[in-house]
Amino acid sequence: MSDKRRRQIFEALMCFGLPIFFMALHFVVQGHRFDIIEQYGCRPTTYFSIPSIFIVWLPPLLASAASFVYSGLALRHFFVRRLTFAAHLASHSALTTSRYLRLMLMAVLQMVWGITVTAYAMWFTVLGVPIRPWTSWAFVHSDFSRIDQYPAVLTPDIVRRSYCVLWWMVPISTWIFVAFFAFGKDAMEEYKKCIVWFRTRVLRQTVSSDASKGSFGGLFKSGYAYISLCMLPSP
Repeated sequence: MSDKRRRQIFEALMCFGLPIFFMALHFVVQGHRFDIIEQYGCRPTTYFSIPSIFIVWLPPLLASAASFVYSGLALRHFFVRRLTFAAHLASHSALTTSRYLRLMLMAVLQMVWGITVTAYAMWFTVLGVPIRPWTSWAFVHSDFSRIDQYPAVLTPDIVRRSYCVLWWMVPISTWIFVAFFAFGKDAMEEYKKCIVWFRTRVLRQTVSSDASKGSFGGLFKSGYAYISLCMLPSP
C-alpha cells in the first residue's frame, strides 16, 4: 500500500470514523433525546455520571493535551533544525515552510482552545448537575424519547449565559481556522483563480496573463468596475 493511500485512509478514519465512534459512545450516557431551551434552541443531553466523564469529557481533554505537546515539540524541532527541515519539506512534501508554521501554530492554538472549551463545559455541568449513579442501561435510558423543554422565565441567568458562551465557542473555533488559512498566499492565489474564472466565463472578459498574476485587489477592482459600467443607464 502506498503512502498516499495510507494517508487517505488515516484522514478518512480521523474525519469520519472517529466522530461516528464517539457519537455511538455518547448514546451510552444519553438519558433522553435532547433539551429545548427557550431563546436558545436545542441542546444534546448527557446523563452526568462517572461513565460520562470518561466518555464525553476526558477523551477531548487528553487528545488536546497530547496534540498540544506534540505540536510544541514539532515547533521546537523546526526552530532547532530549520535549515535542514526547510530543505526536507521542499524535496519530500507539498508543504511550504510558511504553511507548515501556520499548521503548527494553529494546532497549538486549537488545542489550547479545545482544552478551554471542554473544561468550561465540564465546569458548567458540574455546577448545575450533581453526579448521578449509572445503575443500569434500562434505568438510564428509561423514557428515552422524552424531549425536555425549559421556558426562559424558569431558566437561571447563569445557565442562559453559559449556554450562550458555549454556543459562541463554535463560530469562534471556525474564525480561528479562517484567520490562519483564509488570508495566506496559497488561499489568495485560489481566490484570484476564481475571480479570473468568473471574469472570463461569466463576464466574458479577456484577462491577460499579467493581470491574472496581479494582486487580488486589482483583479477584484477591475471586475467590480466592469459590473458598475454595465449597470449604468443608457443615455
